[in-house]
Amino acid sequence: MGQYLPIVAMIVLAALFAALSFVASSLLQPRRPTEAKVAPYECGIVDQTDPPERFPVRFFLIALIFIVFDIGIIFF
Repeated sequence: MGQYLPIVAMIVLAALFAALSFVASSLLQPRRPTEAKVAPYECGIVDQTDPPERFPVRFFLIALIFIVFDIGIIFF
């Protein structure tokens, strides 16, 4: 049992750190949320162009086959 003591101690320390993190975040959270605080953060210019067309499935299949053969060559 003595050989498992460091593992048990590390698990206890990890659990204590997780519990203390949750307690600290609940104590330090903003108490009075305003509209500006709860709004999602976005920056940059609003995009006015249409999104590009989607890639065909054939492109992804060829890419996957390339990766499989590339990894095979590396291990060869």
